[in-house]
Amino acid sequence: MPKPLQIAILSGAVLLGGCNLVISEQPWFTEGQAGPRLRPGVWVNLDPAGCTFDFAQPVENWPECAEPMIVRGDDYILREEADREGPPRWQTVRHLVVAGTPLIDQIEWRDKDETGERTRKVYFYTGLAPTAYAADGAITEVKRWLVQCGPMDPAPRKPKSGPRPQTVTKRPFPGLKVEGTNCTAANAEAVRGAAKASEAISGNDRSSPMIGRWVRYGSS
Repeated sequence: MPKPLQIAILSGAVLLGGCNLVISEQPWFTEGQAGPRLRPGVWVNLDPAGCTFDFAQPVENWPECAEPMIVRGDDYILREEADREGPPRWQTVRHLVVAGTPLIDQIEWRDKDETGERTRKVYFYTGLAPTAYAADGAITEVKRWLVQCGPMDPAPRKPKSGPRPQTVTKRPFPGLKVEGTNCTAANAEAVRGAAKASEAISGNDRSSPMIGRWVRYGSS
């Protein structure tokens, strides 16, 4: 991935194109399994390598290394793409933080068809490790990583011709089945196991973790 993890998990740009992710057509977790909530308001998703800027600035003025996200109830409001001729477009994405170790964020995604309409609905998953809480127990800072299908071999040099490079693991985690360029889980326990195992490999060049941090109340 050429940019920090937030571009992958918050824009969905690579989800259905194949990125070694655990996905499902139906949610594995329900509201009855909900864990602590993220504090509502403006969040920033950062590359752990660092990103220095003025958090007080409107989100439109934040640099590329700082991806804004609005948390509103069970929704993320995400900046879909920047338009050089006008303001950025936003979209609403449903999600559920699931209790357990680690916490799992179940994120609903609708892929675009040829006309630009969002049609096919799938779910993908990230692990969450809270690093700060508000007095009321709401999460205010978190490390986030993708729940992957399994470890990937080191990326080879891009060939001039021949088959495309590997985009999904040859060694899926227990309870996972490779389907196309992503994978599916046999049950919710397999998703949980993959979330734990994915944290250990989340620092590789294909999936860097990111830091999410609450900035302020509001939506701008």
